[in-house]
Amino acid sequence: MKDISGLQATLVVSYSVTTENCDVESVTIELLRDGQMVDRKTVSSPQGSVEFTVTEEGEYQVRIIVECTRGVTAETLTNSVTVRFPSASVSGGLSIESVSSSSAVLKVDYSVTTEDCSVESVTVELLCNGHVIDTKTLNSPQDSVEFTVTQEGDYTARIIVQCTSGVITEAMTNTVTVRFPSASVSGKLSIKNLGASSAVLEVDYSIATENCGVNSVTIELLRDDQVVTTKTVNSPQGSIEFTVTEEGKYKAKIIARCTNGVTIETLTNAVVVQFPSTQTPAGIRFDLSILSPLAAIAGIMLAWQLLGQPVQTTSETVEAPTIPNKQVTAKEVQKEGVEQERKTTNVPETEKIKEGKELGKPLSELRSREEVEKVRGAVEVGESVRSENGSSRRRGGTTGVLVIGKYVTGIPGVLALLAGVCAVVGAALIFRCRR
Repeated sequence: MKDISGLQATLVVSYSVTTENCDVESVTIELLRDGQMVDRKTVSSPQGSVEFTVTEEGEYQVRIIVECTRGVTAETLTNSVTVRFPSASVSGGLSIESVSSSSAVLKVDYSVTTEDCSVESVTVELLCNGHVIDTKTLNSPQDSVEFTVTQEGDYTARIIVQCTSGVITEAMTNTVTVRFPSASVSGKLSIKNLGASSAVLEVDYSIATENCGVNSVTIELLRDDQVVTTKTVNSPQGSIEFTVTEEGKYKAKIIARCTNGVTIETLTNAVVVQFPSTQTPAGIRFDLSILSPLAAIAGIMLAWQLLGQPVQTTSETVEAPTIPNKQVTAKEVQKEGVEQERKTTNVPETEKIKEGKELGKPLSELRSREEVEKVRGAVEVGESVRSENGSSRRRGGTTGVLVIGKYVTGIPGVLALLAGVCAVVGAALIFRCRR
């Protein structure tokens, strides 16, 4: 047997014929496999060699038939040889080692078994949807090799083994489908409760995943874009509460960490926390402050009205004159009283009392009942005259003069008194609002 390679073998038959008193005419060489002739060749040389190529395994031997002159023939059987072709077999599997949000690592494990040969090289081709996208070559009869892929699809691997003696074998692995995991998160931040000096903020969140699971959810609370506190949970949806004691603009960052190394995050809406203020608004303080100058003016008016017309009252009650139903003014009544006095007292013309002179004098200095009646006549219908002992007489109508103790005042004085009271109340409100 000269050579075995792949699925064929070359058998070499060497022969030599010795003759005596005759010559060799032909030499026939028959190739037998398991006792059956499978090939035959004829030559004329008494010695030489003949080659046969076989493609089947088995037990081979050769029959040599020699024909000489003078009718001499001879034959013989050679030794037998066994033809066994070298072989190799390979097995392997493809698996997903890891998957991230944008890539995956595929692993090919293989093992090569040989017979009558040895491994020279192992080539692993990675196919995606039937197309070769990557190739790696090794020389170990068993090993593993990894591929990193960045696209989704159906993957398989072809393992090609090349051995000595020209033996080549190959095998296909199983198919795996690569789908990158994904996750989405949504959330909302709201003010659940607002107190005088603290607030409760609530974060509602929900996480949707595909080809992965949720490992943990971290929620960071930010005030003016700075992290102030953090909480971690493992539920894919729920709500988390935070208690804050400072005003500001708040947001929440939701970070979801999933299996296969997938991490996703998002920011919620912003809310502004401002605690209720006990201070009175500036506009109200401004309006109330207007009462300050009014209080001063009202005080001056009240002092002028009360102190500007002193009247000394008598200890007895003085009856006011009866005023007819005819509508008359105080000035007309006063003038009529003056004329009456001129007639009864016979006072010289140069010393006659001017109209209205007695108004504002103490009652004890009035010279007659008529003078008192003139003062009373200056009071419109509805006047009230009060003596020192507190007795008074009142008529229906509008008050023109008010006698308070020993002072006489009019309607402006009453209004000034009310304005003073309002000023005091306003000052109290201003003091309270500015605390």
